[in-house]
Amino acid sequence: MVLRPSAIGKSAPPGDLAEIADADTPVSANWTVKEAGGITPPTSDDYGTWTVEQLRKECTSRKLRLSRKTSSADRVKHLTEFDAVHLAIVGTVMGSQTPGGADGQPLSKHCIFRLVNVLFSDVFAARFAETGNTPTRQQLDVSDVNATSSFWRDVGSEFNTNRADYNQVMSTHARFENIDRP
Repeated sequence: MVLRPSAIGKSAPPGDLAEIADADTPVSANWTVKEAGGITPPTSDDYGTWTVEQLRKECTSRKLRLSRKTSSADRVKHLTEFDAVHLAIVGTVMGSQTPGGADGQPLSKHCIFRLVNVLFSDVFAARFAETGNTPTRQQLDVSDVNATSSFWRDVGSEFNTNRADYNQVMSTHARFENIDRP
């Protein structure tokens, strides 16, 4: 079946939905409805071009409690405001998850590789392997097994030194091919 422009955005009988779904039609990035029922997904990201049924399904999917008699213009306004609030919240949350380093510069994606390189270096590998062992009474008495133990202090000081040998991704696995190397 060829998808006619008049079929876009209209309700279709359940038998025709399979044919429409098989067609290579783009679906709007704003469409969050999981079960559309008999509603054809919109192809445009502009809420103004969506049908009333599509707007109702989208508002219900996003749990916007609007009256059934709410006009299309109001539904478009609510969905647009919802998107703006969602983007602001995501931007705030993502922005707060990028703390600066000790010198005030933002952390880079290489920091995790640097930490792994420090932990598995010749200096710390044996001590790191012992971190899962049950501590002895003597280690408990001298507080050598908590977050302020000498091991973690040594790892922290070594991590913060400017040794270039910890900065490289030490793997040739295909997963790490596109990682920018310092």
